Amino acid sequence: MTTVLVLNIGSSSLKFALFDCAGEQTRLAEGAVEAIAQDGGRLWLRSAADGVVSDRMQTVADPAAAI
Repeated sequence: MTTVLVLNIGSSSLKFALFDCAGEQTRLAEGAVEAIAQDGGRLWLRSAADGVVSDRMQTVADPAAAI
């Protein structure tokens, strides 16, 4: 299996997805850290196989801390 992690980092969110790139590209998981450096931050992770794995309120100071 060849896997690729894709990150999209902005000033207030970090979105990510993990793909299996052997053959057809298949998304294995996705998630985000939302409302970075703001009150009411959220971290969520969803597996393609199992659905929602984690969804919680999470305060994150800055984009570097989100990584």
